[in-house]
Amino acid sequence: MTEVVIRVDASYEIGSGHVMRCLTLAEALKNRSVSVCFICRDLEGQLIDLIRSKGFKVHLLLLPTGHGSFMGDRCSLKHASWLGVDQETDALETLEILSNKKDLTWLVVDHYGIDYQWHSRVRKSGAKIFVLDDLADRKHDCDLLLDQSYFGNDLERYRKLTPKTCKTLIGPRYSLLRPEFDNNLR
Repeated sequence: MTEVVIRVDASYEIGSGHVMRCLTLAEALKNRSVSVCFICRDLEGQLIDLIRSKGFKVHLLLLPTGHGSFMGDRCSLKHASWLGVDQETDALETLEILSNKKDLTWLVVDHYGIDYQWHSRVRKSGAKIFVLDDLADRKHDCDLLLDQSYFGNDLERYRKLTPKTCKTLIGPRYSLLRPEFDNNLR
């Protein structure tokens, strides 16, 4: 069976939107007989219980002692502190979990604190990388990127931020909508 792993966090600072759009994707995949699980860091305000209540397994990444002092990577990502640890640590912890996945096909990443450095490290898992983003403020090393927001220069937003081989799905026509909203728009 095909397996997809989703790396996403929620917290009081991050909000819930990333998890909610990933749950929409996860439900659609599950309805197509794809095995889906999540990897989330145990941040204050996380939505792990909600994810589990929808029937998905969650692999928990713990916060290190003294995490309140973490200010972000030296890479200067605007939202680096949202990860709770540096990208290298998060990537290694994620790889540890992925090493037990025999049918892993895709790794979905929805996190403003993660960029190409993390993606490049985690490629060792053999999975293709699918990024959900809407900021277009950092480089990605991914195979597929979805930005469902509307901007006048949609086709140019990620041209210099993704590999030439990356397929980009840009604009609201690719929006991840729960079925109750999708049916009302058709």
